[in-house]
Amino acid sequence: MAYKEQIQTQLNTLKQERGELLEWKQDAETQSQEYLGKIEAERQKIMSEFEQLRQFLDEQERLLLAQLEELDKEIVKIQDENVTKLSEKISRLGDLISEIEEKCQQPTSEFLQDIKSTWSRCEKVKLEKPMAVSQDVSERVGVSSQRNVCLQEALKKFRETLPYQLNFLICKAEKEG
Repeated sequence: MAYKEQIQTQLNTLKQERGELLEWKQDAETQSQEYLGKIEAERQKIMSEFEQLRQFLDEQERLLLAQLEELDKEIVKIQDENVTKLSEKISRLGDLISEIEEKCQQPTSEFLQDIKSTWSRCEKVKLEKPMAVSQDVSERVGVSSQRNVCLQEALKKFRETLPYQLNFLICKAEKEG
């Protein structure tokens, strides 16, 4: 009978230990699920932050490219206007040169008859340098170039510091924990 009581006592102890182990197992599973939930929430936050960052960068890229496109169009317009004006002047000068060459082939009496009109047209011809890109456009190209340098520096700094800062926080948390 004493053995039976000892066995019963041992059985009760084992059941109690099993109960504690089951409780610990349940606590561990609950804690794991909590941590997994926190990790998923952090994952979602990270994804959201990076998506917002991508959207911000996309907006900035579109803005800067639109400004460059506007400058591009202005410069092409000025260039087209200059080419048109120069082509017209070249054509007029070509006509005047041809006329003078023809007159030079004429006998002196015919050549001198209309020389005043021809001479007058020669004097009216002024060589004007085509309009360069305006100071405003030139300054805006310079500002765009400065923006690009700032963008490169900011992105370089971001690339260099972000991993360091994130790693620093991890190391700090590990030391505290």
